[in-house]
Amino acid sequence: MVKHEFIELLLINEEFVFSYNGIEYEVIWESGTKRSIYLSTNELLESFSSNEELLENAVIQGKKLKDIINDIKC
Repeated sequence: MVKHEFIELLLINEEFVFSYNGIEYEVIWESGTKRSIYLSTNELLESFSSNEELLENAVIQGKKLKDIINDIKC
């Protein structure tokens, strides 16, 4: 997936699932005020106040989301 496709999904969906290295994650808008990333086991990994903050600061498997975005599958 390329970065602009991931960002488009982030902007138009309240929640969506993606995978990285065979592990599924879900991004969800909670209460309309924060974006959260969960493991497929419903374990909360991180929460952010905006899409921009999520894109800039989220860490998946020890790597910044923005650095692995091209290797993500939706």
